[in-house]
Amino acid sequence: MKIQCPHCRLSGQISDVNVPAEGMNMDCPRCKTSFFVKKEATASWKDTATECPACRFSTFSEERFDICPTCGLVIKDYNEKKGKSGSAPAQPAPGRPPRQQEALDPAEIRQRAEEDLRRLEEKNAGRSYGSPGAMPDLPPEPAAVVPLPVQLVGWTFVLAALAVIVYSGLGISSYYDKLREVAGDQFLAEEFAALHSVWGGVVFPVVQILFGAVTIGVAACFLRLLPWARRGLEICAWWGLAYVAGDQLVSLVNWVRRSSSDATILYYLIGVVSTLVMLALLAAPFLAAIWFLRGDLVSDLFEEIA
Repeated sequence: MKIQCPHCRLSGQISDVNVPAEGMNMDCPRCKTSFFVKKEATASWKDTATECPACRFSTFSEERFDICPTCGLVIKDYNEKKGKSGSAPAQPAPGRPPRQQEALDPAEIRQRAEEDLRRLEEKNAGRSYGSPGAMPDLPPEPAAVVPLPVQLVGWTFVLAALAVIVYSGLGISSYYDKLREVAGDQFLAEEFAALHSVWGGVVFPVVQILFGAVTIGVAACFLRLLPWARRGLEICAWWGLAYVAGDQLVSLVNWVRRSSSDATILYYLIGVVSTLVMLALLAAPFLAAIWFLRGDLVSDLFEEIA
């Protein structure tokens, strides 16, 4: 009987024997969509048989089949090839007992029906390439091409994150080196503690190292065009922008704290302008990256992949 997948329109034939009278659900071998198959009356009696002339499978009943559920032989093709359309099915060979139909559970029946459909699909595909019964060696689907701008942005994030990790690691090492140098002098130790804290010398650099490691991982997934990586890299850019803004704000507060009691307005103005200039220079790459990640080139590419 002929069936067709309602989703991808794959059509083919399966043996009537494998379809119970009440029908059954089966999965399309191409798109894996589940659909219901109902048994229908055979169109032509002469293209059916109760015994397979090839493998000697027999139903041992009045039930006829157009495709052998064991070897997949199409009775119509067999009759046309042998020039015996309308003749009675071949008799079993002497001394060879016919195969009886086994009692199959619904799961095995569905599996055999799917194998019938898959085998017919492979056979038809092989015929179109001149080698009946075998699937052609189709070329593999080409991998998604990563545009050059996407590669540049991804590798820029990787290199920038590596630079942050190295810089932060050197900062922690320098902090402990200086701490060991002033350990024997109480006056120098107090001066060092006043200028350098554990937060600035250890905690913040450790946070920077962790953030850099996460950014490298997200950027690597971005270069592999994983669907979620575009949004993840944009979040990393926003976090980097927030960190830069917070760092410059802390620098401005320290500038004000270091001022003397008779500091002029020019002193504070220089601190504010310096902070704004540094903030603009450091924030520009993050803003450019966010703008690029939200652009049509990247958005369309990742939406197509998703």
